[in-house]
Amino acid sequence: MKADSEQTKQMQQDFLRESALYYKQISIWLATVSAGGTIALATFVASLPNPAYAFELMIFSFWGFLLGIVSAGLATYARARIASEKAVYLGHVYNIGQINDVIVQIPEMISSPQAIADNANSERNQLIKESENFDLLAENASRNRFSWERIWALLLIFSLFSFVFGFSWPLIQVGYLDKKIVPTTVSPIESFNTKED
Repeated sequence: MKADSEQTKQMQQDFLRESALYYKQISIWLATVSAGGTIALATFVASLPNPAYAFELMIFSFWGFLLGIVSAGLATYARARIASEKAVYLGHVYNIGQINDVIVQIPEMISSPQAIADNANSERNQLIKESENFDLLAENASRNRFSWERIWALLLIFSLFSFVFGFSWPLIQVGYLDKKIVPTTVSPIESFNTKED
């Protein structure tokens, strides 16, 4: 039975490592596609006959891609904080275990005058207080970790929606709002040249 539990523990560790790798890849993918979208859109807009008009039309796409990049970067920071809080939590749990091992080895003195018992148990009571303090710190680290996990998930979702918005805004402009990327109106210079002729 012990071999099975060790094998299960190892498999759990493998899945946790695989999961962490996928989380990392999601953040990198979102930052990369948003940056790629920005570059592709900027190149396209610059190649048009009237880049200023096209840039003005696509400005929300650029904002969407920028927010996608920033959100993905902040999500990576949130993942780092999650790992940090896990390390803090495990450190406090280890300290609790070490202190509790010492407490078990110190017998509790019982005496009818409570003052004598309190004096005899002062070292043990101090260790119990330290253990309780580490327990509070561990709970705080655990709460912080859960908070950072929620922040990380929200940032990833926001980054994804920002990318989708940045990508779809030009399609909305052209497909649904019937906007032209290249203006069909005659420019003032062309209009002036036509009048002179």
